[in-house]
Amino acid sequence: MAWDDTQTGTDTITHTEWNTMVTFIKQGDVTAQTATPKTLDLGDDVVVCNTTSNVIAITLPEAASSLGKRYLIFLETDGGNNVTVTCAGADTLDGSNTIGTLADAEDYFEIVAVSNDRWLIITNSGVALS
Repeated sequence: MAWDDTQTGTDTITHTEWNTMVTFIKQGDVTAQTATPKTLDLGDDVVVCNTTSNVIAITLPEAASSLGKRYLIFLETDGGNNVTVTCAGADTLDGSNTIGTLADAEDYFEIVAVSNDRWLIITNSGVALS
């Protein structure tokens, strides 16, 4: 998936790329499925969330201890509740934000730890930052 920096905080993908991502998720590369709060660790990669019953709070590990680590966080089932992804400590998402919110089914984003206190968003599909 290619970054299109003419759009603010979003990524444009083709139907084929979307199908590839969904196939990736369905082929067992999912390392965590959750319907409850979760603190990610280095063993997690693809996290699929189901908010049918409740809000889910995901906490990222500190970027300093996770340099180069990538996560794909995907809201599979939207039960009217959100997934909030929060940085640890003073870490940020894309420089100034500390929280990403997934509100609708099939919202997702992929992030990578790029410095001692920063997570960079590689792909963003529907995630609101604050």
